[in-house]
Amino acid sequence: MQDYYFVYFRNEFSSCLRRWDIFSFACREWVPLDILRISTDEPSRRWSVNVLGTFRREAELKTQEAAARSQVLDWRNVHDRVADEAERLRAALTEAQAACEHQRDRKMQNGVMLAMAMVACRDHAQTMGRLRGELQELTVAAEDLVNAIAPVEEGARPQSLVERLKVAPGKVAGLCKAVCKQVLAIVKSYYPRADLAAAGDGVARNCTEEAYAQYLEEAKPIASKMSEFVSLEEP
Repeated sequence: MQDYYFVYFRNEFSSCLRRWDIFSFACREWVPLDILRISTDEPSRRWSVNVLGTFRREAELKTQEAAARSQVLDWRNVHDRVADEAERLRAALTEAQAACEHQRDRKMQNGVMLAMAMVACRDHAQTMGRLRGELQELTVAAEDLVNAIAPVEEGARPQSLVERLKVAPGKVAGLCKAVCKQVLAIVKSYYPRADLAAAGDGVARNCTEEAYAQYLEEAKPIASKMSEFVSLEEP
C-alpha cells in the first residue's frame, strides 16, 4: 500500500515538473507547442496548450494595449497641439477684434471730422461768395471813383485799377488845388481889392468856430451852384 502511494505521488510530481518546464519554456521563448517536441501524455499536452494560449492572448492583449496607449498618447499630443493652435488663433482673433474696434472708432472720428470739414467748407464757400460779390461792387465803385478823379488820358498806356487807385490821392490834391484856384478867382472877380493872400493862411484868427460853422452853412447853396461850372481839370 505504501509502495502504491509512493508511485502515485512520484508520477504526479513528475507530471507537474514536466508541466512547469513547458510553461517556463513557453513564457521565455514564446514558441508554438508543436515545436517543443515534448513527449508527454495527452491531458498534460492539452493543459499546456491552454496555458500557452492564455498567455499568448494575454501577450497579444498587452501588445494591443500598448499600441492603444501609444495611439491615445499620439491623439493627446495632437489634441494638445490643436488646443495650442486654437488658443493662438483665439488670441489672434481677440487682437484682430480689438484692431477692428479701433479702426471703427477712428472711422467714426474721421466721419465726424469730415462732417465738420464739409460744414466749414460750406460756410467758407458762402463767405467767399459774399466777399466775391462785395469785391465786385467795390470794384465797380472804385472804377467810377477813379474815373471821376483821374480819367484815362488819351494815348496813355493801359493801367490796372490798382495802379490807377495808387495815383488817385495825388490827383485829388490837384483837384482841390484847381477848385480853390477857380473859387478864389471868382471871389476876386467880384472883389478886385480883396486880399486873397490872407486866405492862404486859413481861417482868420478872430473867427470863432461857431461863426465858421455858420459861414459853411451859408456857403452850401452857393457851392452847389458853383459846382455846375467849376471844372475839375487843371486850368
